[in-house]
Amino acid sequence: MKKQGLVWTVAGLLLVATMTSGCMRSLGYVRTSKHNEALDRLQNMMVENETLRSQNSAFGNENGQLRNQNDELNMQLRNYGQRMGSLEEQLKDAEARASASGAELEGIRRKFGILAGNDPANFELTAEGALVVRVPFDLGSADVKPAGKTALASAAEVLKSVPPSYLIYIDGHTDDLPVKQPKTKEKFVDNWGLGASRALAVLRTLASQGIPDDQMIARSFGERKPLVSGRTAEARRKNRRVEISVVPASNYVSMAAPE
Repeated sequence: MKKQGLVWTVAGLLLVATMTSGCMRSLGYVRTSKHNEALDRLQNMMVENETLRSQNSAFGNENGQLRNQNDELNMQLRNYGQRMGSLEEQLKDAEARASASGAELEGIRRKFGILAGNDPANFELTAEGALVVRVPFDLGSADVKPAGKTALASAAEVLKSVPPSYLIYIDGHTDDLPVKQPKTKEKFVDNWGLGASRALAVLRTLASQGIPDDQMIARSFGERKPLVSGRTAEARRKNRRVEISVVPASNYVSMAAPE
C-alpha cells in the first residue's frame, strides 16, 4: 500500500511538472509574440518618423523656395511701382507740354487770323490753321516781286514769335496748267519743280527777314492740292499760292539715313 501511494504521488508530481512546463512554454510564446509585435510597431514608427522627417525637410525646402519667390515678386512689384510712378510723371510732363504746345499754336494761329483779317488781299487762313500767302508769282515764274516781299515781311513779324521748338513749313502750290514753255520746262521740268522753286524763294525771302533758316522746311505739292476747284482764271490765281504752317518739331520725322 505504501508503495502504491508513493507511485501515485510521483505520478501526480510528474503531471504537475508537465502541466507547469507546458504553461511556462505557453507563457514564453505569448511573451515572445508580444515582444515581436512591439518591435514591429517600433520599427514601423521609426520608418514613419523618418518619412515624416523627410517630408518636413522637403516642406522646409519648398517653403524656402516660396519665400525666395515671394521676395523676388515683392522686388519686381516695387520696381513696377517705381516704373509706374516714373511713367506717370512722364505722362504728366507730356500732357503739360502738349497743353503748352496747344496754347502756343493757338496763339500763333490767332496771329495768323489777325493778319489775314487785316490784309485779306494778301493772306487767308485755312481750316487747318495754315496761313495762305498771296505771293504774286507770274505764270511759269518763281521770282518774288516787291509786293510779295512786303507781304512776306508782315508774315515774318508773326513768325519771329514762333518758339525754337517749332518748325515752319513752307508749301509751294501751282495751278493746274502744265509746264509747257521750253524755257520754263527746261528750268522747272514740271509743276513739282515750279512749286518747289516758289517755296524755296519764299523761304529765302523769310530768311533774309530774320527767320532762322534751320527752322524752315520747303515742300512742293504742285497742282495736287488746289485750294479751290475750277478752271477759271480766278480759281487758278487762288491756287497759285504758298502756305505757311507751324508744327511742333517733335512731329517732324527726318528722312535722313541713320548714322
